[in-house]
Amino acid sequence: MGLIGTLVSSASVLAAEAPNEIFFPGDINEFYWGSLAFLVVVAFLMWKVFPAVRRMMRASSDRIAAELQAAETTRAQSEQRTVSLKQQLGDIDRKKAELLEESRQVAADLESDLMARAEVEAQDVRSRGEAEVELMRRQATADLQAEVGSWVAGAAEVLIAEVLQADEQTQNELVEDYINRDLRQLTQV
Repeated sequence: MGLIGTLVSSASVLAAEAPNEIFFPGDINEFYWGSLAFLVVVAFLMWKVFPAVRRMMRASSDRIAAELQAAETTRAQSEQRTVSLKQQLGDIDRKKAELLEESRQVAADLESDLMARAEVEAQDVRSRGEAEVELMRRQATADLQAEVGSWVAGAAEVLIAEVLQADEQTQNELVEDYINRDLRQLTQV
């Protein structure tokens, strides 16, 4: 309850002990002491409590004023930021359009460059293909000539063998000529 509650309850107890009178209940000394106690309590309150309450109220008012000022500053900054962002959005749309146009141009340039490279590569592939076809044709011709030559040699061998078998005397003469030729070459050495 506090000091005031204690004083009030003690005053009521004191007042109840004495007989009731019209203006001052009980003893007049109680009135003086009660008034003195009341004045001491009021003086104490005015000396210590009221200045502290005033300081707290002033500090609360100052804090509220500072918060209001900070809120006003924040609101002004937010409005400036909003205006800035709206301007940037306009700039972003313009930059987006510029980037799209630039990317279209780069894509067109890249496409034409790739088409030119593809044409050059296709021409190189055609040239290499023609060179390979010519090389393969020459190789096939050489292989065919070698094969035909082999067949002709085989056919000539068979023909000579048949001719030589048919003519044994010619065969013996050829062998003797060969041996004589070898002997002459040996003797000359």
